[in-house]
Amino acid sequence: MPHTQHKEVWYFDELSEKAKDKARAWYREGQLDYDWWDGVYMQVEEGAMYLGIEIDTKPCKLMNGKTRYDPAIYFSGFGSQGDGACFLGTWRANKMKTTIELSAEYPTDKELQRIHTQLWGVKQEFPNATCTSARSSSNYSHERSTSLEAVLDEDRAYNKDECEPVEECLVDFMLWIYTSLEEEYNWLTADEQIDENIRINEYEFTQEGRIA
Repeated sequence: MPHTQHKEVWYFDELSEKAKDKARAWYREGQLDYDWWDGVYMQVEEGAMYLGIEIDTKPCKLMNGKTRYDPAIYFSGFGSQGDGACFLGTWRANKMKTTIELSAEYPTDKELQRIHTQLWGVKQEFPNATCTSARSSSNYSHERSTSLEAVLDEDRAYNKDECEPVEECLVDFMLWIYTSLEEEYNWLTADEQIDENIRINEYEFTQEGRIA
């Protein structure tokens, strides 16, 4: 005859430390299966605006067949060779916010302030300078995987070496993007944050730490 089996289950705080580690591993593997980087992308777009950078958009197909347009930011991570982040878009000197405006919005972000200072110095000499980041043939997504082309002044000659500071600033901004993504990921996957999310959702586990 059919019979019902009663399985004993435990809440997270009732598990042994070894079982808690297994529960955390389960959460890390499956519960970050969403676009957790969306919030970071919004912050990146805002920071880019203060630097005078307009990030392109890329089409993303949704499950319902519709299309949405996300910032053209690409990344891979974290901890493997070739990891990094890049963006497609254009820096325009005449679109930069002032140093005072940036410092008011990012009073503690020394790296973003440094990048702004470098670009502002270029703007003083070449007020209409631009620099475009375009996709290269690289299969990677890091700060050296795009093609950068700076145009400092269309009306007078300049040394190609003078373009390097601008291009390196865009590279540094890509590194800033990657750091922002990595910090968010590390926060989401930290034991303390995972433990809190498991408690809030009241997940139940076997004694060994497997999801019940």
